[in-house]
Amino acid sequence: MRYHKFLINWSLLTLAFLTIGYFLGYMAGLTTGSIFGLTVADDGPHYVQTIVYCVFGSVVVTSISLTQLSILKNYGVKISKWWILAGIAGVIISEVIAGILLWKLDINRSDLGVFQGGHQWPEALIFSFSGLLMGIFQWLVIRKQYAQSIYWIPVSFLGWGLGHLVMFNILMFFAGALLLGLITGLFVILIMKSSRLSS
Repeated sequence: MRYHKFLINWSLLTLAFLTIGYFLGYMAGLTTGSIFGLTVADDGPHYVQTIVYCVFGSVVVTSISLTQLSILKNYGVKISKWWILAGIAGVIISEVIAGILLWKLDINRSDLGVFQGGHQWPEALIFSFSGLLMGIFQWLVIRKQYAQSIYWIPVSFLGWGLGHLVMFNILMFFAGALLLGLITGLFVILIMKSSRLSS
């Protein structure tokens, strides 16, 4: 297998479907906020902010997870569809914890958003925490299949955290998405090279 070709495809598709996921997640978040009577300019109470970001994150992770499963299937790497639900569970739990902390600190989530100049490290921390929990839950899905699967936990943590750390404008959003694809893609190559433990 030409692993460099796989890495390029994986990274570019991560870029494409993270972008699509962000757009769909943003629209789903707006729709969710409107159910609570919010407009684009409104922050709303912290519990509503948390719900909105849970919806947003779930859509983004679903988009990426479906893409990952589709690519891996084409390369003969079989992973259960529980992979998607594991990712969603990780992002929801992390968003609820982040929502509680922001509520206690009386900080609106919109103040921490992507594209906030040089101040997106708080948002990157939330995404890295999401990546950590997603990594743990998704590792539980693949741990009995692949010998090197434990490394998915730090890979997911670093990929989501570093990817969002550089997203301080629209152009760097694409760079961050490619970085996420590069980091996770390198791990997948490791998985494909490692011995499969079970079918």
